[in-house]
Amino acid sequence: MVRFLHEGFDRLYIITNVLDGGTWIQARRKGVPTGTTWSVGEEFVPNSFIYDLVEFQGRLFLAREDGIFYKQQIVALEKPEDTGAVLSIYPNPIAQGRFNMASILPIRQVVIYNLWGQVVWKDEIQQAPYEVRASLGAGMYLLSVLLSDGTTQTRKIVVE
Repeated sequence: MVRFLHEGFDRLYIITNVLDGGTWIQARRKGVPTGTTWSVGEEFVPNSFIYDLVEFQGRLFLAREDGIFYKQQIVALEKPEDTGAVLSIYPNPIAQGRFNMASILPIRQVVIYNLWGQVVWKDEIQQAPYEVRASLGAGMYLLSVLLSDGTTQTRKIVVE
């Protein structure tokens, strides 16, 4: 395990690279009382080793072994299911209904539900890259992804 602390513009970040193939990014605002938990703002980035992090204009730029990537600020916990088929959604929160997905297994179908369980968007996916363009109003949604092995992964997405 490799861990380092990064000081951003208005947040502190702890980056923990774990041996089983991923990185935890934990964040909290500067100036919070001593003893405040770090677990409120955290995210797991699967299959990745992050070397460095820079916060700039509300985005996190992550230096990984396969290049430099950016994402929006961390707002919630996202962890992979135990099926071995890790799914990543980025950016999240999303803007204008556009986001990308990455998975070890091919993605076959994507369904987005509102919080009342109603289907608001559905598509059959044929090939990578997996980019979703859906007309969604601001709010929280559940994303259900059917993978090629028949398993389903579910994630929470936030639309700004």
